[in-house]
Amino acid sequence: MPFNLKSWQTSVKSRLQDWQLRWARLRNTSAATLYPFLAATALLPVAEAVHGGDWGALAVLGGVVAGVGGNLVANVIQDWKDEADGAAKLAAAAEKDAALRGELDAVLEKLDVLAAARAALPEADRAWFAETLRQELAALGNLKRYEAVLIGSGALAQGDHNTVIGAGGVHVPGSVGRDVITGDNARSVQAHTYIENQQVVQKPDTATP
Repeated sequence: MPFNLKSWQTSVKSRLQDWQLRWARLRNTSAATLYPFLAATALLPVAEAVHGGDWGALAVLGGVVAGVGGNLVANVIQDWKDEADGAAKLAAAAEKDAALRGELDAVLEKLDVLAAARAALPEADRAWFAETLRQELAALGNLKRYEAVLIGSGALAQGDHNTVIGAGGVHVPGSVGRDVITGDNARSVQAHTYIENQQVVQKPDTATP
């Protein structure tokens, strides 16, 4: 079956189911960071398709990154040996190349990689996931693109009894309910209270939207 966007999305979704196990093994043998690892996970199906002779995969990749760059990532992935090798090469290249980071961001967004990776984690690890990415993206200079996902409106959920991150990334102490969504006007989906503009507001004993 020829490589296409749907088959790419399916492959990435499958690979993300156990990504934490592969990440743990990689962390034991290198100084790999999370952002390039997740990008490598997302791009590996393209690299594998190209290695198998399906050069049309590069055209599919080009369609995803066309709005932000010149398909720089296509040149980077063609000599990958595996996911770990790809993560290492992306880490080195992305640190120096803002245009390449823009293409990686486009891939991560199009394939909804961050949300899928977070969903595959145990609840207790989700705060670590968001904070680790926040720090890495801030160091790379592309955190602003992810503010809505990590520290702004629509941010990733942190889970039971974790610190809530309010407007502008300000930490709001306390454990307020369960499945609290971080970000501006963050709301609890199961508890009696919600965070609105960094103030706890008491609500009736019903679930909030």
